[in-house]
This record gives sequence, structure tokens and C-alpha cells, in this order.
Amino acid sequence: MTSKPGSQKKLTPIVTLYTLLAQIRQLNFSSHSGPESRNAWSGRGIGTVEVQSEPVNHGADDLVFIEQGQFTLEGQPSSVTFNNRYRWQLSPTGDALALRHERRGRDAAVFLFDLINDDVKGPDHFISHEAHLCIDDLYAATLVIERDTKGNATGFLLKWRITGPRKDESLTYQYRC
Repeated sequence: MTSKPGSQKKLTPIVTLYTLLAQIRQLNFSSHSGPESRNAWSGRGIGTVEVQSEPVNHGADDLVFIEQGQFTLEGQPSSVTFNNRYRWQLSPTGDALALRHERRGRDAAVFLFDLINDDVKGPDHFISHEAHLCIDDLYAATLVIERDTKGNATGFLLKWRITGPRKDESLTYQYRC
């Protein structure tokens, strides 16, 4: 982009979200197992996020969330430590943001979904382009950028829905700068 007044391009909603990702430092989440779930892992977690930028051969760097914290199962007195690694990848066209789970490392990353702007709800709202089938489980998500009273982005709310023969899960992650 150029710095001449009036000549700067407006950022697309996806690029705005990508820019916000690099500022994230904290997370809170809740999980709820529905009546069809065989997992029974309802609970709450809190933790920190370290964001690493990894260069790629083309386009914008990948952003990697390294998450760690404590998770407490509903009805349990003590918590357990959790660690997660997620890779956010901006598409070469800048119209989608892919999310991959790297629990077993980058070479064994699991694609979760591509987020696209939800044009109906506005520039701060995103939806999975299509639900992702992982073995028998279907993953879908929505994401909303959260802003303060001055309109500054303070983080985002990511809601996942996972359904399948043994899964009926709702997860709500709140990420903060």
C-alpha cells in the first residue's frame, strides 16, 4: 500500500481479522456436551496465547496460536493442564482464513475449516465456508470480532459446533488482546 493521502486501500474483513490475530494474548472457553454426546467433557478453561508468525513461500505469514492453560471439567474440584497449537492461514486471494489444529505437529495438522466473511451480518462476522467432515464428525464455526465503545477491536468470539455419531459438542472461545 502507498502512503499518499486518499490512496490507501480499505482492508477486507478477512484481512482485518488476520491483523487482529497477531494481537491475541488470552483465552477463555467453555465446552458443552449435548444429549447425543458420548464424550461428557463439559467444562471451562482459561489460558494464554503466544502468537508466532511463520513465513510461507507466498503471501502473508501463517500465524500460529500456542495455547496453554487450565481446564476444569464440570463437577470436578481440580483442573488439568491443556496445550493446543492452531495454525491460521490467510488464503492467497485474501478472502478466506483457514484454521488447522496441530496437536500432533505441523506435518500431521488437521484442517478444521475456512472462515469467510458473513456478508449478511456485516464485516465483523465470519462463518465457516462449509462444514468440515473429519471421519464421522462435522465441524462448523462462527466468529465475531468484539469491539470496545470506541470501535477498537479487543478480541473475538469463536463458536464451534461439532456433531457426529458420538459427538454433540458446542465450544465457545473468547480470545482477548
